[in-house]
Amino acid sequence: MLPEAQATGVFSAEQVAAQLQLVKDYLAAANLDPKVIAGGRPDAALAMLDRDERDRATAAIANPSKDNDPTTWFSRFDQRDAIQVGDMVKVQGRITFEGDGDKGVLVHTDFSYVYALRPGPEAGKRSSGTPKPATPRPSAPAAPGGGTAQPVGWVQPADNVSGDTWTTRTIVRRVDTFRFYDPARYQVNPKKLVFDKSASDPANSACGVYDGYYHPQFDQFAANEPDAPGTRPTGPAVDPYDRSKDIQQSDECGTVSRN
Repeated sequence: MLPEAQATGVFSAEQVAAQLQLVKDYLAAANLDPKVIAGGRPDAALAMLDRDERDRATAAIANPSKDNDPTTWFSRFDQRDAIQVGDMVKVQGRITFEGDGDKGVLVHTDFSYVYALRPGPEAGKRSSGTPKPATPRPSAPAAPGGGTAQPVGWVQPADNVSGDTWTTRTIVRRVDTFRFYDPARYQVNPKKLVFDKSASDPANSACGVYDGYYHPQFDQFAANEPDAPGTRPTGPAVDPYDRSKDIQQSDECGTVSRN
């Protein structure tokens, strides 16, 4: 649920309510849209971003790299590797807001998204990457709804006993702050989003892969393959459901204690 809106800075309670709703709608479009999760272009989410933010995100989609990765903004999976099971994404988190000290508004969001996934047709061929807890991905100044993220173990679907459709979970935590500037003092579009700061932390996604998608590892494939040189995790095991700490910056590739 959204917090109760109150007049803040130069904005009325009604305007703050609209800002909160815009943030919620963006997070839904960026992280919950089945088409986006399936690797599609996040047009609805892009349309809510201010021009500079939209240009950066669009460039990242077109030419993903370590320093310009679309997963900084959007939750997307390569369908050759991983396919969402159903349309449900379990969500846990909160939205808060405050004045920015300059007659504007800051909207803070901290959400964890839990994606249930089954192997894609090339999952066994593309499982050489190592799952990470993961490496947080901050973005320079450039979630919606309630629910409870529930840890789930490996699942064997009843309609397939071959083992090839065991599912796994990728958990993505996003901590974002959106800034709404005083439009009388700044040249901004008050109906578009601007990031003040942002960080994301994907758990169970291959280390060192920056192609614009998350790549979860499925144990039924990885268990039968030797570790490639340099891919063995060196970082500590991390509980991806632990939201008691801030996102920590790390270059180490670790493991998840549960998914």
